[in-house]
Amino acid sequence: MLSKLVADPGVVRIVEAIEGARGNARLVGGCVRDSVLGRDTTDIDLATDLVPEMVIQALGSAGIKTIPTGIKHGTVTAVVAGIPYEITTLRRDLECDGRHAAVAFTNSWMEDASRRDFTFNALYCDKSGKIYDYFSGMQDLENRTVVFIGDAEARINEDFLRILRVFRFHASICDKSPLSEEIIFLCNKYADSLAKLSRERIRSEFFKLLACTNCASTLKIMEGCGVLHQVVPYPVQIGRLSCTHLAGRAPITKLAAILKGYAHTDMSGTVEGLEALLRLSRKEKKLLETLLTTNLPFPLSTTQQQKYLNDLGTDVYRDLVIVSFLSKETLSASAFLEHLEYTKQFAPLSLPVSGKDLAKLGYKEGKLLGHTLKRLKETWERNPQSVTRNHLLLLAKKLLEAQQAASCGNVNSRGKRSV
Repeated sequence: MLSKLVADPGVVRIVEAIEGARGNARLVGGCVRDSVLGRDTTDIDLATDLVPEMVIQALGSAGIKTIPTGIKHGTVTAVVAGIPYEITTLRRDLECDGRHAAVAFTNSWMEDASRRDFTFNALYCDKSGKIYDYFSGMQDLENRTVVFIGDAEARINEDFLRILRVFRFHASICDKSPLSEEIIFLCNKYADSLAKLSRERIRSEFFKLLACTNCASTLKIMEGCGVLHQVVPYPVQIGRLSCTHLAGRAPITKLAAILKGYAHTDMSGTVEGLEALLRLSRKEKKLLETLLTTNLPFPLSTTQQQKYLNDLGTDVYRDLVIVSFLSKETLSASAFLEHLEYTKQFAPLSLPVSGKDLAKLGYKEGKLLGHTLKRLKETWERNPQSVTRNHLLLLAKKLLEAQQAASCGNVNSRGKRSV
């Protein structure tokens, strides 16, 4: 995988451009770590001894587009064939406040490596594929062990987000290895300091953790040392994440799975609270709300299942079945699997008539049109496979005629009374 990384066309062009300006460039961080593990990587970062202005000039001369995304902190984004590559000048920290660091540029690769969080994140790779490992990161990666660079307490105090990164990397790389007692102690000691961070940064790390296949054991450790409560201050049941059907589901779905079903918990209030705490998008909030507040009346009939499938779509309905099953003790595993199988065999159906169809029949915009559409939908949902478009149009026509006849009757009655 390293050979694939160093042969990436964008990497080759960027390194050539920087070397053409008498600079040096190496791949660094997650892309190197993941390549060593044989994993695909989407974000490619490089480090260089050229200052940002020289990077921009060198890349510009090579015809590479640049964006000064974080130039104040030494980062320039290069865009090659529509793919972004972050290039950061070697840095050393001047001071840190637990959230951000003031930095100065340096020519020392060791100094740059020293400011990083974990040993396996301080791996550098040059264009030939040679690894530069200043803190035994390759050994820790082989052992699947999370190890801070230097003094762990000092690293945490530089940026309290590293508390969450401990658990994210434990879940993604080291879930079969225990965290050291020192790290667990320090995470517990500084758990309250997570409140000093922006909710966006917390959300980003936490969702990356939830996206990991084997996150349950890590969340248990987080819960035990008081970190999880700082992120999700609600009762949770982490054991549910062992359900194989949750593998590959979205972080929001996994979050709903560990939250749903506590009688003493106001689920709508939980949704509102998490929207603020985790800066949920409208789409994420809607999904979480659906999963937490919708109570499926198990076991569902085929008609009921089709209705939920039509209203929610296949993916959301499947998530709802999984989350609801995990929160109920009354549904058998076989019944649960039958409901899941339904989501594979059947697709959502759409009401075969619309407001435009009713307008062509003579309906005017207003309550009558809306009421008729609702009634047609109710009729269709009772048996969507049998109730055809023609059936619905005929019913709509009859309803309109009945309404018109009733209106005429009312007019005639009023006319007779006034004579």
